[in-house]
Amino acid sequence: SSSLNSQTTPNAIISEENGNLTIGDTLKITSASFFQVGKLLDSCFRMIKSSVIFIEFSTMDKAKLEYLNWVFDPSESFYYYWSSIVSLAVLYNTVIPIGRSAFLLLQERLLILWLICDYLCDICYLIDTFIQTRKGYLEQGLIVRDLGKLRKHYLSSRNFLLDMISLFPTDLLYFIPNLRFLPSLRFNRLFRVYRFLEFSDKVETQTNHPNIFRLVSLLTMIVIVIHWNACFYFIISRWIGYSTDSWVYDMNAPTGTTLTTQYLYCFFWSTLVLTNIGEVPPPETDV
Repeated sequence: SSSLNSQTTPNAIISEENGNLTIGDTLKITSASFFQVGKLLDSCFRMIKSSVIFIEFSTMDKAKLEYLNWVFDPSESFYYYWSSIVSLAVLYNTVIPIGRSAFLLLQERLLILWLICDYLCDICYLIDTFIQTRKGYLEQGLIVRDLGKLRKHYLSSRNFLLDMISLFPTDLLYFIPNLRFLPSLRFNRLFRVYRFLEFSDKVETQTNHPNIFRLVSLLTMIVIVIHWNACFYFIISRWIGYSTDSWVYDMNAPTGTTLTTQYLYCFFWSTLVLTNIGEVPPPETDV
């Protein structure tokens, strides 16, 4: 009896009558052991859960900190591709608003589409302004990543002034009845044209065929100048009066009221004038 008492656990319940464990005592010992194991497992589970939550919060805080302190090198591919998107928005604002101001049929037929494109370009401009505040710059051969210095450098630059002018909400003048949806109110978006020139320089330095790119850039600029001159010609013709003399646009010509004829004729006239071909008198033959 004394030998059995020394070998049993403190939780064992020993029968006083015969000195042996009964079935009930065995079940009680077993249930008590399972209860202790269950408590131990529950404690381990709580510890593991707390560790996982701590790791998740640490990861989230680290990711949030990296986002708040995000700075990029302008030589990275990210800035190259983003500049291409901004250049498309600048090109749109360079070509389309002047065309809509000159050719009223173009403005009226696709008004909803133009408004959507206008505000998509504005969103692109806003994002680009934020990105400019996170663009690093070289100082003594090292990239500056301090956010305070980056903001101060951007705010003191000429680009900040141009960006603010291009973001000025001139669209609010749409609420004036006489200026409702007037495309010329968005001409201030042209002040961000420096981003297009910056992207062109970057492409020229990275392309394998710089001469071909220079040729394409030159042709693009020539076409844009011809386009603007054609639009000014049609606007001046509207101010003077269509078909009032031989110089202005003839609205009484066959298909002269269609948008395609109007633009093609003005573009052709602009090309002749800018290349001095229009100033050459027609040849005469003496018989």
